[in-house]
Amino acid sequence: MGNGLLELVRNSELWSVLYGLPLIPMHSNPNIYLAIIMLCLGGQAAPLQQRAEAYFQSCVAPDTYYRWPDGRGGNFSHDEVLGAAAYSQIAAVQLYDTLELNDGSFPDEHGSVKDVSRYFYRYTFLKPFLRARIGMEVGVVGQSLWSAHVIWSMIMNKRHNFDPDGLLKVWLMGQSAGKYPLMNFSYELWKKVMKSRGIGPKMIFKDHYLDECPTMARIAPNDFT
Repeated sequence: MGNGLLELVRNSELWSVLYGLPLIPMHSNPNIYLAIIMLCLGGQAAPLQQRAEAYFQSCVAPDTYYRWPDGRGGNFSHDEVLGAAAYSQIAAVQLYDTLELNDGSFPDEHGSVKDVSRYFYRYTFLKPFLRARIGMEVGVVGQSLWSAHVIWSMIMNKRHNFDPDGLLKVWLMGQSAGKYPLMNFSYELWKKVMKSRGIGPKMIFKDHYLDECPTMARIAPNDFT
């Protein structure tokens, strides 16, 4: 197939001509969408990696981070943190350092961490994921917190009643779980349960999520990987 899927993406509604990346420019969640699309592309995403790294760096300001290099899009959300870290280990290091510097809070678009909504470590899966993505030690407590989130996802998501956004985030984070026993066990179990229920990326994009982006259903794999 060569780079067939990548060429399909380049000529689709997913592509940002301005930035030369599949950022789904009709929306304003470029980092997490880029991460999901690159995961869907698998090995065909390799030509995008260098540009993706540069894109993230162009969104870094002296005291904060922007969704778009020109400052558009409002606050950098925890979804955007997760997405950028998923496609770039370098970004994961920078984002983790920022959170640790601010005791788990992430600066808003003005560089402030005062608002309680900016406390991102309330998402108990985020710190263990970032540490795993970087390749740091993740202790039993951290692995357990992350695994509890994944198991809860497994319990709550049924064939005809599920959270597409939450499932896709587990899929992104799960790529970094392999070296951590508890995390790997919970993720592998999650994948098996989702497959048994007929829930996978292609099914999600075909009928339940980003309907306005039909190319997603074309490039997504049938099962979570």
